[in-house]
Amino acid sequence: SGRVAVIMWFMKWSNDEKLKVIHWMMCFLNLTIILFIGTVMYITTLRICDMYEARTFLSTLTCLPKNPLRIMIVSISSFPILLFVMRLRQRIQLTTWKLAGSFLLETCLCLVIMQSLSFSTNSILLLVMADLLTYINTNRERALCLTVMIIIYLCGNYDFLSGRFAIVSFNDYLACYNSMTQSVLSSIHNTLASLNIIMFILYMIFLVQEKINESKKFLQMNQELQDLNEQLKEYANIREKMGATRERNRLAREIHDNVGHLLSRSILITGAAKAVSSSEAVSPLLDSLDISL
Repeated sequence: SGRVAVIMWFMKWSNDEKLKVIHWMMCFLNLTIILFIGTVMYITTLRICDMYEARTFLSTLTCLPKNPLRIMIVSISSFPILLFVMRLRQRIQLTTWKLAGSFLLETCLCLVIMQSLSFSTNSILLLVMADLLTYINTNRERALCLTVMIIIYLCGNYDFLSGRFAIVSFNDYLACYNSMTQSVLSSIHNTLASLNIIMFILYMIFLVQEKINESKKFLQMNQELQDLNEQLKEYANIREKMGATRERNRLAREIHDNVGHLLSRSILITGAAKAVSSSEAVSPLLDSLDISL
């Protein structure tokens, strides 16, 4: 019931809040993976030296291993720098060239971390891919960056590179332990990597939902704008008709006033003409005109 309550509580969050939580969980998982691999390599190297098994260990390798302390320092220090660059890209408005420089820097930091850990993990690339898909707006730039990251993800693993380059793998360090310890350490490594993949899948699911919701909101706003545009057209037509009606009323008033004025003047002139006229021939005509007016 506790797990169900947590899941229900999580599902009540908005997609944006879910994305932020999953993003930080991926950051924590990747830091844990880096610490785990670096610590195992460092402790194993110290154990080999303490047990005087360096000659036996080196005889099983195709190349000399790296300095374990250097592995720890480089991998752990590069990760917060990567997070800082990602955070900086989110907060500032980047031009195309600045975005390309940011992407190149993030890719180089990922490769530095992966190379220092002998390409024992490429999980860090999933974190960068998730961040790029979220904050790059144009489809062209998003597709280009995603293509580059997928290629690096597919090629940046020990199985692909070991046949081309001499690399000391994480499993070479595990071989120094008994079978039970190897199983436990390998299980921890695989579990952390699997959890990171699951978090990435969940992130993509909620990100797609967020994009779909944004598209629906955009379509709804577009429909509302179209409706408002239609209403404005109707209001414009009504206003135009009202303007024509007002103009007709104005003309009617002017005509009425002018005609009334002319008729009044004609009646007065006719009355005056009748008053001053003494001609019997004109009088019937004036009477007929007066009756007509």
